[in-house]
Amino acid sequence: MNNQSIQAGLAATAQASDVVMNEILFNPKPEGVDFIELYNKSNHIIDCSELLVSNSLQLGSTSYKITQQPLLLFPGNYIVCTENKNALLKQYLVKNPEQVIECSTLPSMPDDAGIIILSNQQGVAIDSLKYSAKWHFPLLHDVEGVSLERIQFKGNTNDASNWHSAAST
Repeated sequence: MNNQSIQAGLAATAQASDVVMNEILFNPKPEGVDFIELYNKSNHIIDCSELLVSNSLQLGSTSYKITQQPLLLFPGNYIVCTENKNALLKQYLVKNPEQVIECSTLPSMPDDAGIIILSNQQGVAIDSLKYSAKWHFPLLHDVEGVSLERIQFKGNTNDASNWHSAAST
């Protein structure tokens, strides 16, 4: 007998703080790509095809769907969004490549500072991050290819002390 299982369930609409940005790379190495890692901290299954990322929620601003196809993000799970999955997998050791999804477009992520907003299709902000390259560990000589990683899921997304430079691998 083969003991394989598959997760299934009904997705709920993501609300504020259900899904948070857990890691971002906004200054990739040459031939590298930006990425955003999301974590579902809620008790609900979230359909990633109903999540959008942007630099603003103002009327007329452009938002990009995480994915066009239904993709369930279960409680306690992660997903990484990037414009080029193969480039990301070539530069970093990724334990679960199936959790990396290729987005057709991500919003602009400037190297010095920027804003990323995760919202649902109704325009409700789920998480919002105003990041700065100044949040990196000050003794790092080169932050190219080094992502910022969240320290605590429950901590404030925009608190610089809740982020640290991730290992370059």
